[in-house]
Amino acid sequence: AAERLANRVDLADALRGATWHVGPLALPRRAVARSPAPAPRPAWPTPEGFVERSRDRAESATTLERLVACQLAWVLADVAYVRPGRARAIADVHVVSGNLAHALSAAIFVEGPPPAPAAAEGRARELLETAIDEVAAPLRQPEHAADLARVRRRLPQAMGALARALADNHLRVAGTERRVAFAPADGPAEVRGFVDLLAHDASGAAVVVDLKWTRSRRHRDDLAAGCAVQLATYVAALQAADGEGAAPATPPRAGYFRLMQQEFATLRADGLRGMPVDGPPLLATWRDVTDAWRAWTRCAADGTLLATGVPGWAEQAPDGLEPLREPPCEYCAFHGLCFTGVDA
Repeated sequence: AAERLANRVDLADALRGATWHVGPLALPRRAVARSPAPAPRPAWPTPEGFVERSRDRAESATTLERLVACQLAWVLADVAYVRPGRARAIADVHVVSGNLAHALSAAIFVEGPPPAPAAAEGRARELLETAIDEVAAPLRQPEHAADLARVRRRLPQAMGALARALADNHLRVAGTERRVAFAPADGPAEVRGFVDLLAHDASGAAVVVDLKWTRSRRHRDDLAAGCAVQLATYVAALQAADGEGAAPATPPRAGYFRLMQQEFATLRADGLRGMPVDGPPLLATWRDVTDAWRAWTRCAADGTLLATGVPGWAEQAPDGLEPLREPPCEYCAFHGLCFTGVDA
């Protein structure tokens, strides 16, 4: 029936003609003017209702990190809750590997003295394959064979190195994935977060260990530049009074444990053993974060949202307003809105 009733059209002929004949229908064709690509847009008007929606909202270390880098990304992701579609719901392999590292550390580093390095590495090898199935199944895909091999080799070694770093600094584990929350007097209504690993030194002072699975040295650079927002947030939360007593006499200390490199990056002034970095105190970084929070939220309330990765944003910003961190446009989910990758 298809052979008898089908209407066959040669596509090359159809595209050359002014009319496309399909059965009894004559479909006229006409040229459509080509529109230029949208130009990069550095400034956007604050939408109606933004101030009411953003008032008294809780922030986290992650949302503050986004705000002090790019105001527009913060508004879209953390105030408007714009999220990637379901096709992008599965995290990339680096995020999955990081989740796996957190799961292993929570199982291995229980409250009390850290395990011996060899014991921590051995326990990681015992737990690894089951943990991959539970929290990192995408690593089983054939295209991630190299990543899976890297995880199998390096993660157990990293757990051993983490145990060694804790022992070298005479630290006791107080807990993993510990929730912190406080209401800073000069910042957001509330700040919340989860500390990857919380430890105490011999005097009882807190030490935050934030785990990172990355090849980049960005976190060491952040400590040096005074923009380690996550560590500063956790230190400020632990420094604040918890409602049951005064703030601790000894300020908390903190560092990034870089799993791939098996190194504990901390500020030299904190006196922890590892990879020392010269940089300003984390509580000074926290003051910069709260100053930036006030400035950027005031700018939004005054009617302007700025995409700080787009050239020309500074000309439309209030005097003295600058991002505390370099905007990570290459990783941003919203560059299709401000067109940072499109030439004007």
